[in-house]
Amino acid sequence: MDSRKAIGANIRRFRKEIEWTQEKLAVRLTVSNEFISRLENGTEYPSIRLLEKMSKLMDRKLFEFFIER
Repeated sequence: MDSRKAIGANIRRFRKEIEWTQEKLAVRLTVSNEFISRLENGTEYPSIRLLEKMSKLMDRKLFEFFIER
């Protein structure tokens, strides 16, 4: 699995664990739903700043987004 796919899969998994929709996450991050979809599908990389913001919102450590499962 490449890093984009791993990061995307983890974003999706963490988002679902806290029972948020893509739309709710997008609003909290001030990005579009489509962007969240592209991240989760592994077609786009998030910036490190966006990952830091996500890690705080989702109560996760930054490194957890990079772990392949």
